[in-house]
Formats: sequence, structure tokens, C-alpha cells
Amino acid sequence: MKYLLTTILAVLAFTACSHDNSSESNGQGRTVIVYMAAENNLSSIAQVNINDMIIGAKKLGSKDRLLVFVDRQNPQEKPFIIRLTGNAKQPVDTVYQFNNDFYSSDSEEMKQILGWCMKEYPNDSYGLVLWGHADGWLFHNTTTPKASTPSIKKAFGQDSGKDLNKEETKWMEITEMRDALAALPHTFKFIFADCCAFQNVEVAYELRNTTDYIIASPAEIPGAGAPYANIIPAMFNKTDATMYQQICDRYNEAGGTGNRVPISTVNTAKLSDLASATHDIISNELNGKTFNMDGLVYYYNNVNYVYRAERIMYDMMDFLRQNTGNEAYLKWRQTYDAAVVYKKKSSKWDTNGLVDFDDFTVTDDNFGGMSMFVPLNRYNSTQKNYNELIKQMEWYNAAGWSSIGW
Repeated sequence: MKYLLTTILAVLAFTACSHDNSSESNGQGRTVIVYMAAENNLSSIAQVNINDMIIGAKKLGSKDRLLVFVDRQNPQEKPFIIRLTGNAKQPVDTVYQFNNDFYSSDSEEMKQILGWCMKEYPNDSYGLVLWGHADGWLFHNTTTPKASTPSIKKAFGQDSGKDLNKEETKWMEITEMRDALAALPHTFKFIFADCCAFQNVEVAYELRNTTDYIIASPAEIPGAGAPYANIIPAMFNKTDATMYQQICDRYNEAGGTGNRVPISTVNTAKLSDLASATHDIISNELNGKTFNMDGLVYYYNNVNYVYRAERIMYDMMDFLRQNTGNEAYLKWRQTYDAAVVYKKKSSKWDTNGLVDFDDFTVTDDNFGGMSMFVPLNRYNSTQKNYNELIKQMEWYNAAGWSSIGW
């Protein structure tokens, strides 16, 4: 594995490129960084999305900056960073070309790359787009799963190197991502996750101190990714509500009348209140109770297409609606709605066999737009003991699962 060496970083800002940012930005506007972890089976889609981003960049303000870090599945290509502009003559400017390949799913690499972008393109606010594969909060004990367990994934990134057929593949844990983002000189106005199953309360709670908003889907997303030509301009809107509503609306609507992307926005400033309210309702309403999971909306089923017992990402709001008293639920719901500030539902979405839509019906009453892990006895005998894995997430204690014996 190759790393960005300290010596490389020391000269990077001076020799990487020929741009002169001092004449381009006086610290106003917004810099959005797309972190494109495409050294996997999504590599062929990367350029299509970049082309759409170029279209969207035509509407950037004079002090806005759009950067894309790209790591693709190409033996002849090393990772690079480009700047997309509204300049018709030169819409793409390569601002840094790396000399060596490395794992973009290494959190130390992410920290160095994002830190460089912030230093070289300073601005009033920053946005981050996470582009690639993801599996929410999931953990795995190794970075090199064996061929006998190909369905085991975790968190974000999946970098398989230049050879798609090799077994070695590295993912990034959410706790590792949290530490990398927390070490940056600035927090983000938003994190937009263009990857599957990212909108978990467990993930949001880990990242709550690194961004104002998390915009993501609790479910699988289309392989083609977001409609960037329409979404990029929204990312630079300086009115928060307009920004996240437009991103959610345009992604949700991209599915037309067929499968749409369920998506939501979380205000991270309200997550501490949500944790406290959830702790109260779990402690008071669920202690000693057998949970009713029948008919609940779920977003993820970690299966080899055999073990249906591994549904591990249920709609948070739907679970508490069905398993708590009405008065307690309505009180909790007020806090939830303050945290999940916007959501767009879908009755169906693209799925790679992980969801059977005959199991539930999505309605306004049961769609909360964010998933939560619910500890159950059945997980003790599944492929992975999720009841133990969840204890690595801060949400486990904050939400009160430990207080009722889980």
C-alpha cells in the first residue's frame, strides 16, 4: 500500500499545479469537494458523472470552487484532482496529478487530500460529496475478506486496487472517517453521500461534529448515481433550506415515475437532542419488551440471498411508531422532526436483491428517511453478530440500548 508521504505533501502546494488562487478567491463563496472513490466496479460510471458535473459547473458563482478527487480502475492512470469551472474553453483543469497509486479508502489519505483542497481553495464554507460504495455503519474485522464471504462489506469506499478480480479490497470504517474529517481545519456545511445506505442515525451521530447537514439515502441508490447536472448548482446555494431541499428533490425526481431514491437531510446540531429523546423512549417504553418487527420498512438485508434474518437497517421512525405508546411516540417525534429536517419518500427503489417490497408499504406515516439498528436475539446466530458490532458506535450508548440490557 502506498501513502502520501510527508515529503510529497510538503511540496504538493508548491509544485502540484500552475494555478494561482490568490487572484481567484478572497475567502468568500463555497468550495465543494467531490471525493470519488471509483477504483472498483463503479469506475465506468465515474466519467459519466464528471461530465454531468461539468454541465452543472456552468452555473457556479465567481467565488465558488468545485474540485473532484478521482481514483479510478485504470492501470494506466494514477489518482488526480481536477477543478471544474464554467469556462467553456477549459471546463476541466487538472490541479494535481499523483505519482503513485494508493487506497482512496484509507482515512489518512482522505484527510490529506481534503486538507490540501481546503488549503489551496479557501472559502467561506465547504461541502463534501462522498462518491462510491457504502454500507452505512457496518464493521468488518479485516480489510481483506476471503472469497468465501464476498457479501461482507463495511462503511465506505471499497478500493480494490487496479485489479477488480483480486480478493484484497479496502474499506473505510465510519469511525475512521469521523477521525479524518474531525482533523480538518474546517467543518463542512454539508456532506452529500452519493452512495448506498448512508443515512443511518449511527453514521449521522458519528459525523455530527464535522458537518452541519448530512444529505443521503437510507436505501440503495441507482448505479448511475446522482443527476449532477441539476444537483451541482444546488450545492452552492447559500440558503441552507433551499440547498438541501433542492438536492433531495432533484435526486428523488430523477427516477421519474418509476423507482425513486428515498432521501433525507439531517441537521446534525439536533442529534444530541434526538439521542436524549431516544434514550428516554427506549428506556421507558422498550425495557423488557419483545419488539414487533412485522411489516416495518427496512432498507438493508445483509444476505447471500439466503439468510433473510439479517435485515439490519429498519426505518427508525417506523420502528418506534409501532413499538411505543402513542403519547410517548408523538413527544419523541417532535424531536425527530427537528433533526430530520427534510425527506422525500419512495414506494420502491433500485435494489440488488436486498429488499422485498412485498414485506412493507411505504406511507407518510411510516417513512422517516433514516434507518436505525435494532438489537434482536436473532442476530446472535447470524453471519455477523451485529449486537456486538453496534457497540462500537457512539449511538449505541447515547440512544439507551445498553440501559435496557442490550
